[in-house]
Amino acid sequence: MTNPNVLWRQAELSRFPLEDEPQWPSQPCALPLPNIKLREASSVAGIDAFLVIGEAWAQMVSHFLPPEPLLLDIGCGCGKLARFLYPNPNLRYVGVDLFLPGIA
Repeated sequence: MTNPNVLWRQAELSRFPLEDEPQWPSQPCALPLPNIKLREASSVAGIDAFLVIGEAWAQMVSHFLPPEPLLLDIGCGCGKLARFLYPNPNLRYVGVDLFLPGIA
């Protein structure tokens, strides 16, 4: 039996469109930026702070990774950390979060 009171089950995915900020269009060969609602749900709405914090975490995490890492990111949100680890071809990454719109 599923619990309908779980936060991510209450969230309508249509309330979190990825393309709602025309000033930050998706770029070819790049990961799309999460919209302001998703960034806010992951701690910080401002795009500058979102990118700076994500890059800082990625630098710290990368310092401790073995040559061919498998990384489990529990509470990954909308990928603030993941987007900076994505270019590493040796990294296997699994992100887990309860907030479905962030994962979608």
